[in-house]
Amino acid sequence: MIWVRSWPTDPPAGRAHVVDDLPRLNIFRHDLATDPRLYTLQQDILLLEWDVALEPLERRRFEQLVAEAPDQVQVAPYRLYPTSTGLSEPVWAHRAGRHGERWISFGEPTCDHFGFGLVYLPWALVLRYLEAGPINSQTSWFNDSNFSLWHYAQVGRPVPVHWEVRPVHLRG
Repeated sequence: MIWVRSWPTDPPAGRAHVVDDLPRLNIFRHDLATDPRLYTLQQDILLLEWDVALEPLERRRFEQLVAEAPDQVQVAPYRLYPTSTGLSEPVWAHRAGRHGERWISFGEPTCDHFGFGLVYLPWALVLRYLEAGPINSQTSWFNDSNFSLWHYAQVGRPVPVHWEVRPVHLRG
């Protein structure tokens, strides 16, 4: 497994972000496939987004949890704020239902659609996705929305949400 941090080529001005020693995948328009280094990783990916903080002990705990089921995508919960959702209150980032009809509630053990704030991506699934080709070439290709829709259709099982690990989505 390798820890990586997605990093936008053009981060929004004034937004809080994390500075650490994790290798970065430089992404354009939220698309992981725009960094050629993605294709050379060739190992399971523990991905943190550029504006999501996680303590080192929490990293180790997440590693332990995903090691129990290394063949499946797994996530940890984090908050999305009204500035990005347009809602009046913060919500947990992941969604449930065939079409992501609702945001998950505190403590729900699984989700159907997930964000990439803190996600474990088995390399075998990443390869299957990359080999399938673009789903929606009008926008970014390898982002959380497209990948989770593909995952729902191709894998067909809910994704575990590890509430014991709490990343913090920084607000601008």
